[in-house]
Amino acid sequence: MELFYSIQELVELQSSIQNPKYPNNRQGFEYRAKKENWDYSQEKSIGRNGFTRKYMIPVDLALSIHNYLVPNIKNEVEATHELAVTQNATDLMSWQREIAENRLFVVRFIQQQIKQGTKKTPAIEQFIADADALLLPEEMQLAVQKANAKAGEGRTVSRRSVFDWVKLVEEAEQHKINVISVLAPKARRSDIPVWAMDLLKLYAQPQKPTLAAVLELLPNYLKEGVPCPTYNQAYRFIKEKLGNVEAQRGRMGPRELKNIQPFIRRDTALLLPTDVYTADGHCFDAEVAHPAHGKPFRPEITGIIDVGSRRYVGWSVSLAESSWCVLDAIRMAAVECGIPALFYVDRGSGYDNDMLKAENRGVMARLNSEVTHALPYNSQAKGGIERSHKTLWVKAAKKLPTYIGKDMDTEARNKAFKVTRKDIAEFGQSKLLMPWAEFLAFAAQVVADYNNKPHSSLKRITDPVTMKKRHQTPLEAWNEALEKGAPIDRVEDWDAEDLFRPYEERFVRRGEIELFTNRYFSQDLAEYHGDTVLVGYDIHNADRITVRDLDGRFICHAYWNANKRDYFPKTKIEQVRQRRADGRLRRLAVKQDEVLQEVNPQRVIEHIENQTVIPFNQNQHKEIMAELNALPVSKPNDGVIYFKDAHSMKTEETTGDTGSETKIKRWIRLDQKIKRDEELNETDKTFWEFFQTSKKFGELEEEDAELKSYLAQRQG
Repeated sequence: MELFYSIQELVELQSSIQNPKYPNNRQGFEYRAKKENWDYSQEKSIGRNGFTRKYMIPVDLALSIHNYLVPNIKNEVEATHELAVTQNATDLMSWQREIAENRLFVVRFIQQQIKQGTKKTPAIEQFIADADALLLPEEMQLAVQKANAKAGEGRTVSRRSVFDWVKLVEEAEQHKINVISVLAPKARRSDIPVWAMDLLKLYAQPQKPTLAAVLELLPNYLKEGVPCPTYNQAYRFIKEKLGNVEAQRGRMGPRELKNIQPFIRRDTALLLPTDVYTADGHCFDAEVAHPAHGKPFRPEITGIIDVGSRRYVGWSVSLAESSWCVLDAIRMAAVECGIPALFYVDRGSGYDNDMLKAENRGVMARLNSEVTHALPYNSQAKGGIERSHKTLWVKAAKKLPTYIGKDMDTEARNKAFKVTRKDIAEFGQSKLLMPWAEFLAFAAQVVADYNNKPHSSLKRITDPVTMKKRHQTPLEAWNEALEKGAPIDRVEDWDAEDLFRPYEERFVRRGEIELFTNRYFSQDLAEYHGDTVLVGYDIHNADRITVRDLDGRFICHAYWNANKRDYFPKTKIEQVRQRRADGRLRRLAVKQDEVLQEVNPQRVIEHIENQTVIPFNQNQHKEIMAELNALPVSKPNDGVIYFKDAHSMKTEETTGDTGSETKIKRWIRLDQKIKRDEELNETDKTFWEFFQTSKKFGELEEEDAELKSYLAQRQG
């Protein structure tokens, strides 16, 4: 516990502890020290006479001072540590740093005067006097003006300010704190306005209202007594007080905010060719001629990129995005470039299906490749393939006159649209539409140009021709890795035919296998009745299927049999096309009904209470009917009444007796007629075609003895 204090120290401490037994001013303490004869010691100082007296104070006053100083010392240490942590020179703004540097310039100038023998107080007072009289050097005079940081011409620095600067520098150097951070002025703190939360609730809407529209509605949401801000106040709060990302929160959804938030760049420098393939589909941004009917449509392009070399290893073009298009692109990549170790795709239906991923029978499983999916709505994770769409296909689409992207001129787009539709209506084709065969060749050239063009994500090399620095092309990066011994496993041509056949699990029933409503038969399947087998099929040829057991061992080839729905086999591609066409027809029918209802709206008579209904004159009705009945009825020579159709009457006569026979008997009778090449009317033909494909027919095939016997005779 300290017992010796100077009079000045006692006055300063008493102002804080407020001990009632002792005075609060200098004269009072000097009087008490002299009256009570306090012992003292003299120490050298820069005060009066060069000495300062330190008195030994009473114990009760010393205890009061000790109890006050102990927690304050702890707080001072914590404050010093907090100052060292929070007042970081690197966090200062430019205007704060400039003021701090000029203040340090002033302090160092005064410290040089002190080192030359001048005392601190006279040195500071002389400096201030020279600054007022503009006697300082030009650089120092400008530094004083900037260090003072106060508006108004002719204003100079005050005595208190200079003393504070010198004291701050000395304490900072003593505690080893950055001097610039201590001398820097504090940044202005502004409290959040009371209207801020209500303003943000209206502003942060997905409709993205303007600030002016928000301010019109804001008075209705503010509490009573809260003033509405001006446009400038609200603008400064949003643009200056909020961060650029936070200001858009609510106006943009979480997925859209990802486009302006920080992200992680994935390093691909250590990846070898075929380590990771990534794929995605893209709807071409220009219209070309449809391969079937020549009308304009936008094809779907599926591309596969090797992540390590950025090479476009596989691609396929189809009428719509599907697993078949993906399979064709994988086949091209595996045969021409290599089998990937990892296949990184999204969770679209073209990639997340059993045809690719099913254990033992999926294409990627048989290639021993692992399929991994990106998170939903996280296209940034597949930035390589997503960016390639713009690099390849959007750029290629802009070369065609039928480009329909958002940056296409509206007038030119509408003109191309009208010209193509007019040409199709008159001639069945249009010169503006690129034919399908030419488009495939065009797409192949686009991919070849990309693979031979320098890529900014690959390393820089010296061009052997121009001797200038440039980036590697994807093909150069691929070939370089191969030269260094990168392992590449390609699919051989003899193995590709069966390896890329999709496989499905099917039951064997009496030597038959049903696949996509087609029936296939082989005598080698006789002993597999009731077993589950793997069936591999060619999507372009439905004449034959490959049958294997669940372990993958080959059993036989089963061929299309006559016991099926159609006279000719229908491939999977043809069935998909038919289903797509049926769907389009249904949608067109719905639109047609809507148009007809708009043109001919039903007229409804609303009920009105107590309305007067005028009844029809019954006598007049009888007279009119009598006149109609008296009119002669003319008949043609064949005796058929003129308002009846002879063909329809004959149809009724021939089909009128079918009501008493069952559906099985009717189908058997019609099937026998077809075998005899007899002609059926439209109703019977429709019944014969659709009844045999119904679920009821399949059940009766096993249960009905008559139908079962007939089908056995028909097959034999």
